[in-house]
Amino acid sequence: MNVDQNKEPAKYLKSKQDGSMSFGKRSNLKAIAMLLGLLIFIGGAVSVFLISQKQDTSPIAPNVPQSKPAAYIEKTQTCTLEFTVATPDKISCGLSGCVADTDCGTNLVCVGPADGSKYCAKPAYEDACLTATASEKAEKCCTAPEVTLLSCGEKDCKTSTDCKTGFACISTSKTDAAGKVIKYCADNKYLDACVANPSTKNCCEAPVTVTVTTTIVPTATVTATVTATKTVAPTTTVTVAPTNSVTTVITTVGCNDTCNANADCSNISHICYNGQCRLDVNPSDAQCKLPNGETIIVRPVKVNTQSGPADWMNYVKAGLGTLGVGALLLLLL
Repeated sequence: MNVDQNKEPAKYLKSKQDGSMSFGKRSNLKAIAMLLGLLIFIGGAVSVFLISQKQDTSPIAPNVPQSKPAAYIEKTQTCTLEFTVATPDKISCGLSGCVADTDCGTNLVCVGPADGSKYCAKPAYEDACLTATASEKAEKCCTAPEVTLLSCGEKDCKTSTDCKTGFACISTSKTDAAGKVIKYCADNKYLDACVANPSTKNCCEAPVTVTVTTTIVPTATVTATVTATKTVAPTTTVTVAPTNSVTTVITTVGCNDTCNANADCSNISHICYNGQCRLDVNPSDAQCKLPNGETIIVRPVKVNTQSGPADWMNYVKAGLGTLGVGALLLLLL
């Protein structure tokens, strides 16, 4: 066994109390323990100092730098903020959302039911705006309705303003299912024909008038013979000369005019029937038509006059006078 000759042998100390021996390195451990105790004492003192300081417990927003106190600034002026409040825009014609007229634009009114949507409209078209659908409001609340005028020969006009220029709205002889008179637009030159039998042709075109002139010259001979002692045979010849001019008459013209006598009727084919002018050959027809439905009849311009033995008593007297003359002649013979 090799022994380091240079190594100094360990020294043992004898305990003064119990005579035991202590190792030589014990003094180093004691120094380390004292150093650790000193560090613990210093750390505790620092901890107590820090805890004793006043802590700021107010929350700080993350990532927000803490404010630093600035120098005091003395207030010498008042800060004034000025701004302008704009007037709300007015609602245009045909749009909803108004409550009163003041919500609408100039010269517009707010119309609609009290419990529904109201629309801004022009005063002249309030009624049309109230009845229009939502899609029609923009048009019917703000613009005049388009009026289609009736042409000549078209029915159901109310006044002449419903007809095109140059035509008049007249009541005709036709009635609807309810008995109401039907009105037609007609040319002013053909009103009578349109009233009598309304149609495009009669109301708007010149009627075709057919005039037939017939000359009738009949001759009637009446012979009276008186027989006595002497035969006296007077002969009287009577000629009938009727008026020879006739014309075509539209039977419906002047139909149902008020009358008191036949002379009150303007149509030569009419008579006064129950206070109204009606066709003489069919007075019960309210449209003054012939029994076959026709409205044209040929009539003489004047009623025929006939001359002849209107009073037969005159002939009786003449015969008796002749007999008396004959008897006188016989007495004288």
